[in-house]
Amino acid sequence: MTAWVLGQIVHLLHPVMPFITEELWQQFGGDKAGMLMVSNWPDMSPGLHDPEAAAEMEWVVAAISAIRGVRSEMNVPPGAYVPYLTRDVDVAVGRLLDRNRDHLLRLARVTPMEAAGVVAGGIQVVVEGATFILDLGEVVDLAREKARLAKEIERLDANIAKLATKLANPAFVAKAKAEIVDEQREREADARRDRDRLKAAYVRLEAV
Repeated sequence: MTAWVLGQIVHLLHPVMPFITEELWQQFGGDKAGMLMVSNWPDMSPGLHDPEAAAEMEWVVAAISAIRGVRSEMNVPPGAYVPYLTRDVDVAVGRLLDRNRDHLLRLARVTPMEAAGVVAGGIQVVVEGATFILDLGEVVDLAREKARLAKEIERLDANIAKLATKLANPAFVAKAKAEIVDEQREREADARRDRDRLKAAYVRLEAV
């Protein structure tokens, strides 16, 4: 492997391994090399880009992210492996899924179910070209989780109403410092976003 190739690899690794790659860079180029952190990003040949491979990895990342999002919404224990089925899988996506199944199982922490059919406590996760059915009834008390979500949504609704009332008060907006008003608006926006996310999770559970 040439020094040039090693240098490109060190460049690509630098964002995730800054200290050791900086040291390696100095070993490659000596004092004239300068600091790796301020050097130009590698200008790779267009011929090295594989659009199909990139699209495949984007799908895998999207699928894993979608499943992780549902796990987080439903308060699934981080270490728990959730049984799953797939439905409505496109032919091309099926081949893609076969090639990347190990990544999915490990990074999304799921395990395939042997028997197909209706899953009690199944939550649908729809991605492009496929639908995953997660059997959360195996790892989560669904009734308890639904009650928890309802309580949290109620708390957020109350907080939103309080913030909205404050921001609708002309006296508060006129007298408070601009940064305080902006902070309250950000808090209201964050609360609304969290409330909407939990409501979506609640709707998923109601459909079970």
